[in-house]
Amino acid sequence: MIRFAEAQWLHLLWLLPPLALAAWISATRTRRSLARYAHWPTLRDMLSGWSPLRLRVKSLLGLGGLALLVLALAAPQVGTKLMEVKRRGVDVILAVDVSQSMAAQDFSPSRMARARHSIRRLLEELRGDRVALLPFAGSAFLQNPLTTDYNLVGMLVDLLHPGLIPVPGTDLGAPIREALRAFGDTSEQHRVLVVLSDGEDFEGDWESAVEEAREQGVLVYCVGLATPEGAPVPDPQRPGAYKQDAGGSIVLSRLNEEVLIELARRGGGDYYRSSPAGEELVAIRERIDLMEKRELGSRIYSGWQHRYQWFLAPGLLLVLLSALLPAGSPGRRRPDLAHAANRSAGRLPGLLIPLALMAASQALGDPADPVARGNRSYAEGDFGGAAASYQEALREDPRQPVARFNLADARFRSGDLDAAETGYRQLADAEGGIEADYPGLPAAAYYNLGNVHLARQQPQEALEAYIQSLLRDPGREDAKFNLELARLMLEQQQQQEQEQEQEGQQDQDAQDQRQDEQQPEREQSQEQEQEDQEPQDSGESESEQQDRQEQQESPGREEPREGEEQPPPPAASPEEAPEAVDPEQLEQILRAVEEMERQAMEKQLQAIPAPRRTVEKDW
Repeated sequence: MIRFAEAQWLHLLWLLPPLALAAWISATRTRRSLARYAHWPTLRDMLSGWSPLRLRVKSLLGLGGLALLVLALAAPQVGTKLMEVKRRGVDVILAVDVSQSMAAQDFSPSRMARARHSIRRLLEELRGDRVALLPFAGSAFLQNPLTTDYNLVGMLVDLLHPGLIPVPGTDLGAPIREALRAFGDTSEQHRVLVVLSDGEDFEGDWESAVEEAREQGVLVYCVGLATPEGAPVPDPQRPGAYKQDAGGSIVLSRLNEEVLIELARRGGGDYYRSSPAGEELVAIRERIDLMEKRELGSRIYSGWQHRYQWFLAPGLLLVLLSALLPAGSPGRRRPDLAHAANRSAGRLPGLLIPLALMAASQALGDPADPVARGNRSYAEGDFGGAAASYQEALREDPRQPVARFNLADARFRSGDLDAAETGYRQLADAEGGIEADYPGLPAAAYYNLGNVHLARQQPQEALEAYIQSLLRDPGREDAKFNLELARLMLEQQQQQEQEQEQEGQQDQDAQDQRQDEQQPEREQSQEQEQEDQEPQDSGESESEQQDRQEQQESPGREEPREGEEQPPPPAASPEEAPEAVDPEQLEQILRAVEEMERQAMEKQLQAIPAPRRTVEKDW
């Protein structure tokens, strides 16, 4: 399949018929002009240096060269290929201390936060250098292979936290040995190891490791992430508390500059103390720029292969032959008429030479294919410009999977993960229609889709994407590495979820226990409240009943209530004992006593309050 990236130049082919007609008319007029002098057979003998056949050949060569040059100007392209974008750079491994002491807050907000900020500052300054992240504590683990994908490395930087490595302690020799394995058996140049740590080494096995690194040509730079005054180390088992030694004193973690300075000196690099602006890593980047660069390659799909040379070279050759081919036989002397005719016939090749030069400059200049322009911008790190070129290619041909793949890749590099995921997923879903014409493209789409999920901290989805990539291309080493990285992230995520569930269950159990302990107290308080809320009128009625019973039993002894009139005492004879009582007088006394009892009862009843009635509001 062939296509023309600059098809507008093909309209120049419409000039070929008029030019051919003009050449024929010119030859006809020349012959008629010569015929005025003599008959044609006589002229043919007289003009021995002039050949009409050669003139026709010159015209055909010129017109053929013109057609080929126009095709070259139209930028013909065929097929696709997986090309290697060459870059020049240095391999850099960033070894970051993730021991528990990095949670100390002598840097605000913590040493770990300062390390993340410094690494992001370095990633903004790098151009073309491959970078890998290497967290370490009591052991070391390479978090990603060497890559120029700074966005991916930046996403992984956000995952760094104290306690990431389950092996406690700090071993400065572990990251050096792991970095040497990651560099592999390459040349003795172009490799840098940057160690970011507080310098507290509890293993003491870094001397032999740095000597081995020096022998292999690896430069070691150190950045001190602490203050000489130090700070207490937070205890992860007791939130809000600090670690203590056996005597109960709070443990202070301080900057051990002597170890870091000696490590950098033996490693052939320099030592820098961390600054709030992260200038130390910028200084290291400047030192890296002074190093000799080597070529680093990364794969990218080229949408169409330029084939202008198929037409440019033959076109230039035909134009050159048309200009150099004589109209007459060599070695013969031509008269003036023949010379004039040859000069007239040679005008066409002369006019084609500027067109040939324009076609060559157009073909050898900036590529007209939008995918090619995008690839150039991509290689220069201009991912926004590359995305614009790929979008232009998709507007010309929406069915072009290569432009869609490269557009998704440019979106991923510029940080637009949503658009990148959409592009990769479309290619992965349509693999049946593109696998034959673009072998390896579906596997690459699944691999990059896994990188998108990994950058989003979605290890389960990333794991599935890497598996799909390896099913289509079992030889992808980068997919195998990232597959293991996704498994590690998934295990860490599941472990954190289990710890959170355990903490939540412990909090719930503690709350239930507190409720069980408070239940008896609540029940006792409720009983006491019920006793206190018993109606008081019940006690008053009982006392009144007792008073009435006492009054009935001994009415003469009733005590007068407050406000009542005291009845007069019964009349008594001044004599020692009357012999008899007058019945009428006795009857009067009894009636008076009954009247007094009746009045006392009415006053008691009036003293009792009437029952209250409550009315509920219905509005």
